[in-house]
Amino acid sequence: MTADQHVPEQQIELVRQVASMIYDHRDHPARFTRFEMKCGMTFGPDPVSAVITMTPSKKEEHFLCRDKDLLEAAGSDREAFYEAVNMFASQGAALAWNGKTPGRDFHVPREMSLDFAHPTMSADIVFRLKGEADNIALRMLFIGFDSALAASIYSGKRAGLLK
Repeated sequence: MTADQHVPEQQIELVRQVASMIYDHRDHPARFTRFEMKCGMTFGPDPVSAVITMTPSKKEEHFLCRDKDLLEAAGSDREAFYEAVNMFASQGAALAWNGKTPGRDFHVPREMSLDFAHPTMSADIVFRLKGEADNIALRMLFIGFDSALAASIYSGKRAGLLK
């Protein structure tokens, strides 16, 4: 696949759909029968993450923000996580990792962000809306960029690792 075959504009739209679903669960949890999520973002070496489990028999939420500036601005780990989702979804473009690693010692966030030069977002989500019979599962890692041009330049460096 060549660099111009990656479509960062479509990927950022997918990021925004994922962000919208995360916000929908936060604001309207009663719309979901099931919502299980492990999600993390990096805007540098200090991650922001959440683990949410909501089933008919269980509800747990755990948030962690190691980004001191973001935590200070947001006031809590929970609010910092939702602000980080918004920050990542506000990127100009994104590319998705294809899950391949070039070697055993491949640190995914560090390597895919080019040593934290670009933000990353990983999301592992299983959910079911009320009234629906089936679960929907999403598992992805995105790299964010301020523009499609920046994404195109990046894809030339990491083409074998992108969807």
